[in-house]
Amino acid sequence: MKINPKSSTKLILSGEVRADLKKLVLARIKTASEDLGVAIGSTELSKQEMLEKVTKEDKMGQEIMNIHLEYLRDMASGAIYQSSNAG
Repeated sequence: MKINPKSSTKLILSGEVRADLKKLVLARIKTASEDLGVAIGSTELSKQEMLEKVTKEDKMGQEIMNIHLEYLRDMASGAIYQSSNAG
């Protein structure tokens, strides 16, 4: 896994790792509530739209995958729990 120097959240993944991440992200979205939605920038997406974007791996789909990966990495490192205890 390489970090793109332009943005710390843009990750360049090998084919096998990228395929595994895609499967994981699709599974996480599929198991979410039907009223799941997300806003990325000025774009709002429904659960179905997120599934389509990730499946196609278009620009927005890649961003969704990067967001999930960043969340999972923060959770694994304990960063999420540390920030919630700070307040």
